[in-house]
Amino acid sequence: MTPPSSNTGGKSPPTPTLTPHIPRARTKIDWLAFAAPDKGSGPMELLRETFKGIGPFEIVDRKSGWNGYAQSYDLSAGGARVGLLAEGGSAQRGKRYVGVTGTGCALVSDIGVFADCIGQEGWPLRRVDIAADFVDGSVSHDTILEAHRTGGFCRGGRPPQLNGAGPMDGSHRGRTLYVGNRTSDMFCRNYEKGQKEVVSLAESTGYSFQDLLCSGSIGVEGEWVDPMKWYRCELELKSKKRPIPHEIVRRRDH
Repeated sequence: MTPPSSNTGGKSPPTPTLTPHIPRARTKIDWLAFAAPDKGSGPMELLRETFKGIGPFEIVDRKSGWNGYAQSYDLSAGGARVGLLAEGGSAQRGKRYVGVTGTGCALVSDIGVFADCIGQEGWPLRRVDIAADFVDGSVSHDTILEAHRTGGFCRGGRPPQLNGAGPMDGSHRGRTLYVGNRTSDMFCRNYEKGQKEVVSLAESTGYSFQDLLCSGSIGVEGEWVDPMKWYRCELELKSKKRPIPHEIVRRRDH
């Protein structure tokens, strides 16, 4: 984060670089979940092997259920939260849910191979989030609004619903547009990622949001980008009505 030309907050903003993971592929997997039998250690063995180079793999009881499952656990590797495990409950028909977070997906050396292993075990995918970052201003809130107006999100039938969230006072703290229904098999989130990252950095350092925003750039994988131009689109796929092919992870750019 480069310092601003002027500082009204009484101290200079921090110098550490904010470097979210943006892989070389055009898109990345930001959440990956699969179902596995409630018995056996196979899923945890796969995760331990996948994250063995990151640090100690831990399973921490959340002391609560989750989405109809009787028990849930946070999964961590090297101190980073990399996943979620949920199991138990008569309605689950002997299945457990294993989710890998965006952080976890970024730490996997080859997410395509990981998905192949899941498929070879016969474990169906339950949810896959595919994200694309745009840092040059080519995609924005206005782009999404126009695409929706002209039918760009239609899959046949009526256009999906469009909803928004975010500040209404022009404070540039990051707006979000939701396309579709959160409970359906396909849902899209579109948001001002750069501005939200500045908010997060301000909260973690105690520096002024405005000072950080005035710095003018954020370091992303060695490249300085304008936070006001950094926009993210996320497609959330769930196996509500049809199975999710495992190859979609490897072929996500398509």
